[in-house]
Amino acid sequence: MTWYKSIEGTDRETIFSACKATYLRDKYIVEDSDTGCTLIVTNVEVTDTGSFICEIQISHNIVERTARLAVISKSFVYFALSYSGN
Repeated sequence: MTWYKSIEGTDRETIFSACKATYLRDKYIVEDSDTGCTLIVTNVEVTDTGSFICEIQISHNIVERTARLAVISKSFVYFALSYSGN
């Protein structure tokens, strides 16, 4: 499983990769879940706005799920989930 953060117009940043032992622990928490990918963004700031992508390889197929996080202010956060897959 790999988690990425993507901001429109930039390359996506790897924030967690089980295969490559990458994990930005100071900002994100990845937890095991029976329902799929679980990511917690800690100390949310306006600069955290962007897309968060979870990528999982199942057999020979790669499946991605994208959640969009919009931080409007310290007191308002909008979260939307979309699906895509191969």
